[in-house]
Amino acid sequence: MATVEPLVPGDFDAFHGVYVASYARDFDCPWLAVEKRVNLTADAYNDAFVWVARDVSSPGGVDEIVGGATAILPLQDNREFAFLDVFVHPDHRRMGHGSALMDALLADGYTLQTWRGPCPDDLLDEYAELRRMLVAEAPKGEAGLEPEHWDAARVRKDEADLAEVARVMQVMVARAPSGDLAGHTQLAFPSSDEVYQWDTLVRPAHRGLGLGLALKTAMMHATADLLEGRRRIITENAASNEHMIAVNEALGYRQVAWIGEYVRQL
Repeated sequence: MATVEPLVPGDFDAFHGVYVASYARDFDCPWLAVEKRVNLTADAYNDAFVWVARDVSSPGGVDEIVGGATAILPLQDNREFAFLDVFVHPDHRRMGHGSALMDALLADGYTLQTWRGPCPDDLLDEYAELRRMLVAEAPKGEAGLEPEHWDAARVRKDEADLAEVARVMQVMVARAPSGDLAGHTQLAFPSSDEVYQWDTLVRPAHRGLGLGLALKTAMMHATADLLEGRRRIITENAASNEHMIAVNEALGYRQVAWIGEYVRQL
């Protein structure tokens, strides 16, 4: 039986030992411990996650490390990719350890949840906070807009307005390992044959991990039944919002117009 958990610093030598023992290439050498440690240290250019598999049925009841897995996530480029590695000690293969490690990698600590219609009661306050943050966090030039007032009551009022005009709203949220909501996106479906991409927000502490792209991609799958037969999805972004524009272009959006917004001081 195996358990999978994040690597703790004190277990790095055991982790590296299993990595070396599992290395089977005859045309080069495994990374030295100091090299592996540097390669797996997060910095401004790459985030890094490391897990280990422990065999709790080892002789003597010792939770022996029998495998490892790593994920490197670029932060400055190629942010739609994750570079993964999974290895298991030769003496412990064909026991499911590699599969358990891969499951941990694919989970990457975040989970997605979606709903169509009213926000679940247990998420209402957190979702209202994400709605409040959008204006403050989105690029807006020199307009000087302050955060909007959003609370549970306004979320429910917004949902009631959508229902009154027969507009269906699908929401997708990302939950962080801590349990907090890390971001959200919305697709609005009016009675016409067009769709509107509304809010997309990722909290600053969770940016650079591809959550915006993951949210929008998962949204396409969640709304496949509503998208069928529709002509296009319409969205708007500030010209300075290069990250979200890149996300949209990766999903197949193309620019069709410029819209100017002006502020006059009175």
